[in-house]
Amino acid sequence: MAEARDGPGSPDETAQQQTTTRSDARHAAAQAEPAKASERDGLQAVVGTLPDHLRAVLVLKEIEGYGHAEIALLLGISEGASRVRLTRALERLRNELEGGR
Repeated sequence: MAEARDGPGSPDETAQQQTTTRSDARHAAAQAEPAKASERDGLQAVVGTLPDHLRAVLVLKEIEGYGHAEIALLLGISEGASRVRLTRALERLRNELEGGR
C-alpha cells in the first residue's frame, strides 16, 4: 500500500499550486479585459469605416471562417476578387491602426 506523501510535491501542495496558478491567471485576465475591450472597440470602429465590398469579405473570411471559394459563391464574385478584396481590407485596417500612414 502506498503512503500519502507530505511536503514538497505532495498531492495537497500540487493542488494548492494549481489553484493559485488558476487564480493568478483569472486575476491577470480580469486586469487585461478593459484593454482588450478598448482594442476590440477600436478595431470594430475601423472595420466599420471599410466600404461594404471590402468589409463583407473581411468578415466572412476572418470572423465567420469561410473560405475564398465559399465567399465567391455567396457574393457572386470570383475567388481572385475575394482574395484581392481581403488584401485591400487588411491593408486599410493596418494603415488605420498604425496611424493613417
